[in-house]
Amino acid sequence: MGLRIPTKTNNEVSREKNTKNPSYSIQVPKGLKEKKTLKNLDDSFVQELAEDYLKRNKIEKKKDFVKAVKEIRNYLNKIYGQFWGKEHKSYVERKEIYHELYKKIFSLDNFKRIVDISCGMNILSYNLIPDYKNKEFIVSELTENDCIFLNKFFIEKKIKGKVYKIDLNKNFKLFGDISFFFKLLDLFSHKDAERILESVNSKVKVVSFSKINLKGKKMNYLRRGWFEIMIKRLNYEFEILNFKNEIFYILRRIRN
Repeated sequence: MGLRIPTKTNNEVSREKNTKNPSYSIQVPKGLKEKKTLKNLDDSFVQELAEDYLKRNKIEKKKDFVKAVKEIRNYLNKIYGQFWGKEHKSYVERKEIYHELYKKIFSLDNFKRIVDISCGMNILSYNLIPDYKNKEFIVSELTENDCIFLNKFFIEKKIKGKVYKIDLNKNFKLFGDISFFFKLLDLFSHKDAERILESVNSKVKVVSFSKINLKGKKMNYLRRGWFEIMIKRLNYEFEILNFKNEIFYILRRIRN
């Protein structure tokens, strides 16, 4: 099922003949969420995304709607679905490096309040963080169902945590001692990536990028030049941790 073209009355058809940009309405089709990895997405989020697409693109023929369905579904898979695929890809890839990663990060300081933006299944690794029972985890996710799952996980594992439902396309503010942005900022425009990074107030920020593209091939350029230019402009100093499939930037704001 694709984006549904509503049936128009004679009066509506008559009015549209007198305008260069006919007005259509898009309703969220089940087809956009039929993939298992997208089923948890809130209808309201998909609806808003579809309406925004309609505002920015001319939809006049059936082929335009077919294209819209494809592009919207691809976008949803890029920002959400790929991270909730079989065995939760990012978590599985990171299993071998968590010990070394957390050892390095938490050797910098005894961070008590940890912010994890779009945490996904990264929460399964929190027990590998030194003294994790005495830390507070502030996490965010996109959908209501995922937030419910995260809350249950914290309760069952007796981990001190708070869960926030956040659409990163909108403004938000969180604070902590350290913050994680794992495989996240590449999904947004450079302007939005900067806004998201600066939306968390923390002494240290850890940002990671994949070294593997969606086709499973090694990227030609592993470091992110645009990101390094941006964080230098924002007055951050950084060091890099390199692992097989992922590169991590550890950021600290330079004091004037």
